[in-house]
Amino acid sequence: MLFFMWFYDNSIFEAIESGSIAYELVRPMDLYSRWFSQTAANRVSRTLLRSVPLILLAFILPHPFRLVIPLEFARLGLFFVSMVLAFGVVLSFSMLIYISSFYTVNSAGTRTLVAVAVDFLSGAQIPLPFFPDTVRTIVELLPFGSMQNMPLLIFAGHIYGMAAVRGIGLQVFWLVVLITVGRFWMGRTLRRVITQGG
Repeated sequence: MLFFMWFYDNSIFEAIESGSIAYELVRPMDLYSRWFSQTAANRVSRTLLRSVPLILLAFILPHPFRLVIPLEFARLGLFFVSMVLAFGVVLSFSMLIYISSFYTVNSAGTRTLVAVAVDFLSGAQIPLPFFPDTVRTIVELLPFGSMQNMPLLIFAGHIYGMAAVRGIGLQVFWLVVLITVGRFWMGRTLRRVITQGG
């Protein structure tokens, strides 16, 4: 979920808005990498704590509702690769939201708008295969289709073989683009940032 940071990890937004980001700027470290790692660690730790009981419960549900692991090793492998890449795409997109907070007095409005839009366009409300064909094609080519949509379609067997490999290639493309744009934008922003207060 892109909106994870709104509810469970406000520390980066608070540091930017309060001016305590100045402490981060004097440390001899790459701020982009630090925030990326911090966000990843927060998401993984909270997800593992919450998902393990749900997954165990899903395995013991009655037949039509039971979680079934794909028997094909190749499909399961592609799912895990796609899931890691989707996680990277979500993190790198989140970094753009963090960086945009340097340009606002209060980032709550931007965060809310982006969270609602991304939640819808990534298929969290309505799965992307249910979108009209033209809209679905556009959304799937944008980074939103490379978030939760791709690994779930591979897991469910909706796409397989070379279509799954092409989907993973698109995820790699968006991961590289978003990280490159984020690092460039972060560099420009940090050269111009001004903090106030004592």
